[in-house]
Amino acid sequence: MNIDKALEFLRKHQPLPADEDVSEADIDMLNQVRELLISNPDERAIPLVLNAFGDGGGFGVYQVCDDIFRPFKPEAVLPHLKNALASKHYGVRYWASQWAMEINSIDIAPEINSMLKNPEDTDAHYYCVAALIDIWGKTKNPFVSKSIIELGGKSKNIDVSGLIHEHRTEK
Repeated sequence: MNIDKALEFLRKHQPLPADEDVSEADIDMLNQVRELLISNPDERAIPLVLNAFGDGGGFGVYQVCDDIFRPFKPEAVLPHLKNALASKHYGVRYWASQWAMEINSIDIAPEINSMLKNPEDTDAHYYCVAALIDIWGKTKNPFVSKSIIELGGKSKNIDVSGLIHEHRTEK
């Protein structure tokens, strides 16, 4: 495995199929790509990785892909994360919402707000609100707080209410 083969695999899988349709070979290859990119960070991989996630958990591989992004400055990841948060593919948006918590830039608030308005993204609402809480903690922006309370408050995800309660007591 080398960087060119890793990037080629990622380009061909934008995104990978859902868990029920993805092959074991593709999941194994994604894990090899992940390991290579952790050892050999390459900015060209950022958008490709962010857009590779299919629906589901990737049999445990998706959860450990965040290490791919850690070597990079947030500014390098941010534009690609914004695009992933606005993707037409649910799995891409879902996993991007989890990594949004690490970037915590107000620049991603519009995309997170859009996800909070989308009932299809209910499973990701917890991560969206958690990311907004991190952004609010950094910026104290009242519009972010309003999004947490109003948009988060409309979510059907029962775990979100605890985050909103914590946010209200911290304000």
